[in-house]
Amino acid sequence: MRTPAFTALLVGTVLAAGCGKTPAPAPAPEGAPPGPSGPGATASDQDRCQGYWKMVGGDKGDGMKSPSADRALWLHFSSTKLTYGESSADPGETHAVVWDTAANPKTLTLTPSGPDGKPQPPEKWIYQFDGDHLLVAFSGGGALPTEFKARTPQPSAPGVLVLKFEKSAEKPPAPAKRPLTSNR
Repeated sequence: MRTPAFTALLVGTVLAAGCGKTPAPAPAPEGAPPGPSGPGATASDQDRCQGYWKMVGGDKGDGMKSPSADRALWLHFSSTKLTYGESSADPGETHAVVWDTAANPKTLTLTPSGPDGKPQPPEKWIYQFDGDHLLVAFSGGGALPTEFKARTPQPSAPGVLVLKFEKSAEKPPAPAKRPLTSNR
């Protein structure tokens, strides 16, 4: 079962896909070497993203907070694929990814595959490096954020979630299990 933070991530990215947008280009063949993958892409951002990243903070409009001990949200960039999940036991969900370093702020376009293997409507995140950290932001309302400023959903504007990741040598470990309690 997905944790609320991961569910928020999934809901936000799915809702950010919107309707009527032009799908991203088809993903690179499996095992293709990393390289520029979109307008203005440079190998340096794509190369810098490669590998595992573990979430170290999240802001949904109430300030950046560390994840609770029972959460281990992770990203894994491999060539032109991005997989994200919530623990080492979670196989994650894989998307084709395209970097646009010419955009301001820089964007990631994530294209999931449907059950039939065909590309689904793309999702867009903004990203930036902050020292050794990777910040991503996305909106649950379909509008691409223009800054890394989280906000709670309002009647007139969708919420924006900002997540902070740090590079990890491997997939983060499974979260600690919560002790079972009895209501006797």
